[in-house]
Amino acid sequence: NGISVHPFPHFVDYSTINYKQQQELLQTARQRVNNLLGGAHSPKYKEKSKSYFINLWNNFKEKYSTGSYKDLNPKYYEEAFDFISEWEYVEA
Repeated sequence: NGISVHPFPHFVDYSTINYKQQQELLQTARQRVNNLLGGAHSPKYKEKSKSYFINLWNNFKEKYSTGSYKDLNPKYYEEAFDFISEWEYVEA
């Protein structure tokens, strides 16, 4: 009959990750910056962590065309972990 059974066939296109997933991505980002800067108590971390986080999240938002990691579409959730885990700081 040609009528779609799903009234919202592209609903996932407008979905965002849930709170638990947001927290998991945030924790992964913290671990990545921690690893890159030699631990949360290192002088390098105290000096540079803020610019590293800004750089990471700006790269993330650009890659996934989103205003915040919290707005990530669920279909990119697994891929986002790889992105964060492999992310390197790039001087602006």
